Amino acid sequence: MKRFTTISFALTAVSIIIFAAYTYKNPKEPEYNTIRAKVVKPNVQQTIPETKEIIAEETETELQSSLIELQSWEALLSALSIDMNNDAFDDQIISIRKSGSPSIHLVTGIYNPKTKIYERKSEIDTKITRPSTFSFSVLDMTGDHINALTFTGLNEKAETVLSVYLPDTKEKKFKYNKIADFTADATIFIQQLQRSDPYSFSQTQGESFPIWVYSSDSSKSGDSLDQIQTMYDWDRTEEKYVKVSETRVAGKKIAAAELQKIQDGTEETFENFLDGLWYKTSADDSNLRCIYFNAAKREIVFSADTIQEIYRWNTTSLRKNSANLTMINTYVTNLIRRFDVTLNDIDEIKVKVNDDVKMPITQETLWDGTYKKINMQSLSSQQQDFDLEILKRIETTSHIWTTNTNMSVTIKNGQYTATNELWTTRGALTSLRIKGTTLLQFKSFGEEKFLDGYYLPSFVTTKNGSETKETLTLAPVTISIDGYTSTTSKAIKLERIQPPTS
Repeated sequence: MKRFTTISFALTAVSIIIFAAYTYKNPKEPEYNTIRAKVVKPNVQQTIPETKEIIAEETETELQSSLIELQSWEALLSALSIDMNNDAFDDQIISIRKSGSPSIHLVTGIYNPKTKIYERKSEIDTKITRPSTFSFSVLDMTGDHINALTFTGLNEKAETVLSVYLPDTKEKKFKYNKIADFTADATIFIQQLQRSDPYSFSQTQGESFPIWVYSSDSSKSGDSLDQIQTMYDWDRTEEKYVKVSETRVAGKKIAAAELQKIQDGTEETFENFLDGLWYKTSADDSNLRCIYFNAAKREIVFSADTIQEIYRWNTTSLRKNSANLTMINTYVTNLIRRFDVTLNDIDEIKVKVNDDVKMPITQETLWDGTYKKINMQSLSSQQQDFDLEILKRIETTSHIWTTNTNMSVTIKNGQYTATNELWTTRGALTSLRIKGTTLLQFKSFGEEKFLDGYYLPSFVTTKNGSETKETLTLAPVTISIDGYTSTTSKAIKLERIQPPTS
C-alpha cells in the first residue's frame, strides 16, 4: 500500500503537468488588506539594446519619459510618479544608467509648484549591475505613513542587494536617510504584514515590515549548505533597521564531485540540473504543488490544484549554492516573477518568491517551500513493475475465475478466455495508467463482447475458515484527455476460491 501511494503521488504530479499543457487557467489572486508596493522594473529592451532580456512595464504609475532633466551621458530606464514629500503634488523617481558606470542609479525629482519644475534632489548609486534583476518600489516600511524608497537586485558579484531610504521629515530641504542596507549571497526579502483598518484610515501607526536576510554560514566548509537566517526590524529610537534575531538553518553536505556536476560557474549547468519535474514535499495528495522546469524550451510551469501558471524562463543569475530566476508570464506579459532557488541536495531545492508584483510578499507564499525532483526513468520502471504485479495477481493458476451466471474466465500471459454453456470467446488484456490510477483494457477477438473495453479493477479478499475467497470487480469506464469516467453499465464480478495451503 505504501508503495502504491508513493507511485500514485508521483504520477499524479506528472498528470498535472500534462494537463497544464492543454489548459491554462488564470491564477486566483488572493485578497489582502495590506498596503501594496509600487514596483517598477527597468525597460531594458528600450535603453540597453545589447541585452537579450525583455522586461515589461509593471505598474499603471510607470511613465514613459523623464520629467527630471537628464544629462547627455544618462539613459532613462524607468520612472515612477508619486508624492514623496507629502505636499499633495506628485514627484518623480527615475532609474538611469550612466555611460562608464556599470550600476543603476536612482534619481528623485521633487516638484516645485511655483516654477513647475521637477528639481533634482537626490541621486543614489544602487550598486546593482544586472538590469533584469533590478526593481524599486515605494511603500510605508515603518508604519508611520511615510513613503520609503526600496530597491533590490544583484550586484557584480551576483550578491543580493536590498536597501531602504526614508525621506527626512525633520529637514526643510528634501533628503533621504538610509535606514537599511543589506548584501547577501542568498535571499533577502521584505515581509509585508497585514495592517489594521484604523491604520488604513490614518488613525494609528501600523506595524513595521521586517526584513529577512539569508546568507551562507562562513564558518562552515565549502561543501556545507548551512545558512544564517537574520531578521531585522525598524527601531524608532535608533531610526534604522536593527538585528532582532539570528538563526542557523542546517543544510546538508554534498560531495565536491557531485557539487561540481550541479554548479560549475555556468548558468547552463545549473539550468540542466533544474530541468525536470519537482514536487513540494509538504504537499499531500489533495494539495499537490509542482514546478516543471523545461530548459530546452525556456519554460517554467507551476501547478497547484486548479491553478496552472506558465512562464517564459528569461534569465538565470548564479550565486553561491543558489540562483535567481527571472520569468515572464506567457499570457499576462506584465506579470514578471523572480524566484530564488537554493540548492539543498543533489535532488532537493528550496524555492522562495523574491518578487511578485501581483501580491504582497509575505514570509510564505503559495510556491515557497522545499521541492524534490521526480526521477522519471525510475518512475517509469516502478510503474511497469506495479502494472505487472496487477496482471500477475489476476492471472489464473489452477483456480479459475467464475461469475454468478456460471461463466468461467481464465487469464494468462495477457490473454483471456471466457466460457459458458453456449459459447466461448477469447481476447487480450493490458494495463494502463490514467491520472495515477491503473485501469485494465480488454479487447475481445470474437463477436461476444463479454469483456471488452476499459475497466477499473478492485480486489477484495475474505476468509471463511481455512478457505480464502478473492473477488475481482471490473467497473466499466470511458477515458478521455481529462481522465476517466464511470459508465452506467453494470460491473462484472469475478470470484475464485483459494484452498488452504498445506
